[in-house]
Amino acid sequence: MMTRQQTCLKCQIIPLEWPQKANIRLFPHHENFSALDASAAAGCQLCRLFRQTLLFETEFLIDLQTCAEPIEVHIGANNIVVIIKNPKTLGAYAYGSLDVVPESVALSSSVVDLRRFTSFTCQSDLDYLLRTSIQPWVYECCSLSSQKAHRPLPTRVIDVQSPTDSEIKLVKTGNQNGTYLILSYCWGQGNNRAKTTRKTQLSRQSAILLSSLPKTIRDAVTLTRALGVRYLWVDAICIVQAENYPALPGELDDWYNEAPRMGDYYHNAFCTIGATAATDSEVGIFTERASLKYPVDKCLVGKFQDDAAAYVCPSIPSTIQQVAYAPLYTRGWTHQERFLSRHILHFSRDAIFWECHGRIKYAEHHEPLLTSQESNWNRVLEPSTDRQALFAQEWLSLVEDYSEMNLTHESDRLIAIQGLVDLMCKNIPDSQTYIAGLFRSNLVDGLAWSNQSREAKKVDQFPSWSWASLSFGGVYYHSLLKRLGKIVAVDPFAVVGAKNSHTCGRLAIEAFVWRVHLEKNPVMEEPDSNSFEHHGMLHGYPVQYGCCFDGPGSMPRSACDVTLVAIGLYEAAEDRKMALALILFPTGSEYRRIGMALIAGLGEHELLTGVDQETISIV
Repeated sequence: MMTRQQTCLKCQIIPLEWPQKANIRLFPHHENFSALDASAAAGCQLCRLFRQTLLFETEFLIDLQTCAEPIEVHIGANNIVVIIKNPKTLGAYAYGSLDVVPESVALSSSVVDLRRFTSFTCQSDLDYLLRTSIQPWVYECCSLSSQKAHRPLPTRVIDVQSPTDSEIKLVKTGNQNGTYLILSYCWGQGNNRAKTTRKTQLSRQSAILLSSLPKTIRDAVTLTRALGVRYLWVDAICIVQAENYPALPGELDDWYNEAPRMGDYYHNAFCTIGATAATDSEVGIFTERASLKYPVDKCLVGKFQDDAAAYVCPSIPSTIQQVAYAPLYTRGWTHQERFLSRHILHFSRDAIFWECHGRIKYAEHHEPLLTSQESNWNRVLEPSTDRQALFAQEWLSLVEDYSEMNLTHESDRLIAIQGLVDLMCKNIPDSQTYIAGLFRSNLVDGLAWSNQSREAKKVDQFPSWSWASLSFGGVYYHSLLKRLGKIVAVDPFAVVGAKNSHTCGRLAIEAFVWRVHLEKNPVMEEPDSNSFEHHGMLHGYPVQYGCCFDGPGSMPRSACDVTLVAIGLYEAAEDRKMALALILFPTGSEYRRIGMALIAGLGEHELLTGVDQETISIV
């Protein structure tokens, strides 16, 4: 058993007696992560534990080896917290916490056998996890034999059972039923060689050399074969892609046909393979885990007041950092891929996780995750006639999260969640008509969004009243206490291929309307600004308008007249209600939304007295 004397000089400063009675105490540790790594390599068991917990909890895009900031050790009553601070944000590059426990607890804690996946051990590590984790999870949650002939196959799939292990081939399914796995991954910059084009489609139906494909796809083929499944679906291979950018006429025909079906493909798949940690298709699914470079074990750190030995034990990877904050889920298309998948095998940075119907159920490093709850979305997705309230709330929450996700092409903003929409319309009768990212039954509430990001810009391809007209940024929804507007009519909007928002998605709303003159404001001259406060008069009363525009390009750069259309009241603070109004700018006889105004200073009666209702058309 490790003794305290075997730790490095830096770790010797940690107190020997527990629990600590003083407030949290700070101790300087190694000068940077590289020094911590060197101490771990030299055999300091406590440094190894510190190193591992920092790597488990580090953001994916941060390379601790290049981080020059010092290690700080914070001693609490019964825990040791290790931090690498970010001086620019006052936050932390990495943060890990280790509990100090009695010897009886430490000895009863089994050492977790996490696999490292080096280039030499990759196959044996995969075989071990297949035997001990993956196959038991799969066969507990679902039966291969019961699903082999009950779900429709996609238009094309990859047949992984070719005569030689070095080849696969693309096959047309002819509307057959069967079992297939599906890959959810980040394309990144390395996926061009995976694309099936009109030139390569025919030859790929004969054979595709595995060596010609990015590592993520090769790894997915390996896993599909290991699970005994014949078919795999990968978008770049199974959908005919454009060779040119911008695409030539006809090159996107197959994509336009297949993209609306992708939601069904993920929902019908036996299991989704999540390349959760990979930022690029060349990275792969089976990658070496830096956190497991050195073996770790429980470490003696002192004693408790009753003379019982005090230990810290190895930490485990968390589902939040390893899955929720992983690179895969910064990508817009994966939002519906995750929600619609029945089962997901997450290959994250430091562990494998099994997600079943929206719940992270198992991880390779410990017992069933009983605290992981089924998401609201999985309850919404169930066929029901009594889901309208939950559905309305969850849809707007989904939009808020989704608006912060990246898309290579902003024109995909709506089609990338069309699969979720289709299932909503199928399972929830009251969801009614869907137009440009919102449902008719909840359309007034769906207009109550504002832009929280200075980087966001308006996208002309979508109706200006829709959240989808805001490019990658922070859509925030204000919860309405009372609706003040009524939707009179709204024209259909084509999700795929719509080129001009003036020709579809026109919305007519009946509401209280004010014409307001915005005075020149110094903020208007700041190129990156998108909000300011305006003080004015309304019905002879002083009011304050909080003007939040849909991006810097939407803000007026000089004094101008705008039209405010009241859509509802919301509670800004306890007993303090404010009115929400769309800020509109005329385009002929119609209007375009340019922002949202929060009107404070008047009660509902004073606000609306003497104001006429009008029907306004917004494009």
